[in-house]
Amino acid sequence: MKAKTKFTRLWSILLALVMVVGMLPTVALAAEPAPAPATEKADFSTDPTAALALLNAAKTGTTDSTWDSSNNNLTLNGVNFTTTASTAVKLPAGSEIVLNGDNIITSGEAKSKDSFGIYAEGSLTISGSGTLNVTSGTANDDCYGIYAKGSIAISGGTVTAEGGTANDNSYGIYTKDNITITDGTVTAEGGTAKDDSYGICAKEYDDKNISV
Repeated sequence: MKAKTKFTRLWSILLALVMVVGMLPTVALAAEPAPAPATEKADFSTDPTAALALLNAAKTGTTDSTWDSSNNNLTLNGVNFTTTASTAVKLPAGSEIVLNGDNIITSGEAKSKDSFGIYAEGSLTISGSGTLNVTSGTANDDCYGIYAKGSIAISGGTVTAEGGTANDNSYGIYTKDNITITDGTVTAEGGTAKDDSYGICAKEYDDKNISV
């Protein structure tokens, strides 16, 4: 009778161990939750230190992105920056974005007015050998993947710009001056809009000001 009791207890212990071991892979392979999006815009026009910190908090590798205030040069070294703010990245006039690695920038919803993935207060240059994928959020008015009050010059990299869903107009790339593309690959698409959707728009819809 005692031998039978010992055998029964041993079998119960072994069965419990098998069940515990069987659960271990499930725990080990459980996916970590995705980080919550930021709530601020990376505003290099007013506070470049805070703006750069936001981008580096969203870096995808080990190399930080950099900002040079002497020439308004933003070097992106692999970021995946998403924010709930209506503007994701704001740049002062005469800025240049240098692309290294893969970079993603996504803005949030504009419950009033417009949504911008990248907003430049003047001219904007994009260069480098990396990629940049910019998407604007939805907007009560207009959506812009990339917007510049001045000219836009693209001389390298692979740039994809998409406008979001808008109650008015949606633009992939919009400039109030000229756009010049001398190298690299550029894809621009407007999103869903109640009015009009544009890939690239320069000087109030004048295609003569687009140079590719």
